[in-house]
Amino acid sequence: MSSISCVGTQWGDEGKGKVVDIFAQDADVVIRHQGGDNAGHTLIVDGVKIVLHITPAGILHKHTKCMIGPGVVINPISLMNEIRELNEKGIETKGRLYISPRATLIMTYHKIIDALREQSLGGKKIGTTGRGIGPAYQDLFGRTSIQVSDVVNLSDQELMLLIKKRLHEKNGLIKFLDHDDESKCLLGEDLYRQLLEFRDFLQDEVVVLPDMALYLIDAYDAAQSLLFEGAQGTFLDIINGTRPFVTSSITTTASVSALLGFPASKIDQRIGIAKAYCTRVGSGPFPTEYSGDRADALQRAGNEFGATTGRPRRCGAHCAAMGRSATVFNDLTGLIITKIDTLEHVDSVDICDSYQYPDGTVVKHFPSEDVASVEAIINHSLPSWIRSDHDGNKFIDPRLQTFHETLQACYNVPIIGYSNGPDRRDMIFF
Repeated sequence: MSSISCVGTQWGDEGKGKVVDIFAQDADVVIRHQGGDNAGHTLIVDGVKIVLHITPAGILHKHTKCMIGPGVVINPISLMNEIRELNEKGIETKGRLYISPRATLIMTYHKIIDALREQSLGGKKIGTTGRGIGPAYQDLFGRTSIQVSDVVNLSDQELMLLIKKRLHEKNGLIKFLDHDDESKCLLGEDLYRQLLEFRDFLQDEVVVLPDMALYLIDAYDAAQSLLFEGAQGTFLDIINGTRPFVTSSITTTASVSALLGFPASKIDQRIGIAKAYCTRVGSGPFPTEYSGDRADALQRAGNEFGATTGRPRRCGAHCAAMGRSATVFNDLTGLIITKIDTLEHVDSVDICDSYQYPDGTVVKHFPSEDVASVEAIINHSLPSWIRSDHDGNKFIDPRLQTFHETLQACYNVPIIGYSNGPDRRDMIFF
């Protein structure tokens, strides 16, 4: 292991947290490089459930340094609460958590604006988590965000002036979006107190690390092992996803370079994570989606509810066309398939490997720009299996071996592992 990136190949919720947790056992540094606390990585360790929203999954391993890069948007309150909860569970974080001073802060007004914008869409809601991610990224790219460096470096008076300057604009927008109702407008003093608390937290608990990319390049050149932890999934990408039903950051491997500044040429392995079936939270087209009892049964069997919001996930057939496109977008070197144990509870296992347009044209890639107008073709419908281990590179249950061989034939990169249960021990690697 030298440097590895892990990204989701679907619409998020693929089980990246567990995979990152396993790889982190051999990593010196684990880095979050995009997204915010709209991500939810659920880990089961010795039967104990741990949900991380912003802290890198490597935090569970005492030897790792965990970094939050400049392309991440941070809710100060969420981060402080998460670190306190980890400490209460006996997970020591002090001196191991590093944050870029360029990271953007999610302020209370971002969450209010996020909710009001979503409300204004009526029946055409995007399905955001309401965590203020989109408005925070707008400020980042509009060069008006409040950053970690502002909290650390500005005097009390300068910080208060900055807050008032931002609120002059944001309260006006809140009032406009809320039809001239001023009840949701914010007071500068409240935000000021929050940021002062965050400043104390940073001084006590966190290392603020300037020039994080240069630090990581030096670490790589010194043969340290780096693990880049992606959030969400490829088709929630702000550029190449199923817009407008996407998140607000770059969710592909490109994020490591674009939002962190680490050279793409130094990412040695690029691992994609996919569920054995597909899920999607919120709105947006989903061509392989199940309905009725079949969808409900899979949702229950897989406990498909959002780790961050608790919202039920829509469930459907595995889309190899989606995974094939994701391997190209991310330049993947290998795939890991998760939750094969869940498919023990279904009558048949479906795989979509192509799509058909209304004019009869069939394509073997995922048509993210036209996905609402295509029909999924279920190319394979296989019998389900009984959970089993494996013998070398073959599964004991021949039905599971058939699933593996069928799925592998759909992809142009090797499937290197399977997740066969919720615990970190429930992994099969080839």
